[in-house]
Amino acid sequence: MESENTNELYVEKKYFYFTVFLVLLFVAASVMTCFFVFDAKLENVTAPKNETGVLPVINVTEDEKNYEVKEYNGRIGVFEDNSLLYTLDVYVFTLPKSDQKLLSDGIKADSKEELNEILEEYY
Repeated sequence: MESENTNELYVEKKYFYFTVFLVLLFVAASVMTCFFVFDAKLENVTAPKNETGVLPVINVTEDEKNYEVKEYNGRIGVFEDNSLLYTLDVYVFTLPKSDQKLLSDGIKADSKEELNEILEEYY
């Protein structure tokens, strides 16, 4: 009689451990899938650089204009007097929610110096 209870307990433990193994395997596969999907989205995200490999810097001149940094086609766009100058290879969805909100509203800059300070935050 005790042998039968031991065998039943062994079988129950065996199925329990097998079930736990399958659940852990599913969770691990789900997590790995999320990493691969997120990595694929960010695969081509790079900061723009010139021929020397240095990040571009806008030189300050006497001619001050109105600039705005805001979201443009999912990336960060730099505008001068409401005309698109260029976009950065920084996807807005990768930024914190607070930065996403700022960029959806637009960040104003009155000079190239202010613009450079804003852009430094996203490199």
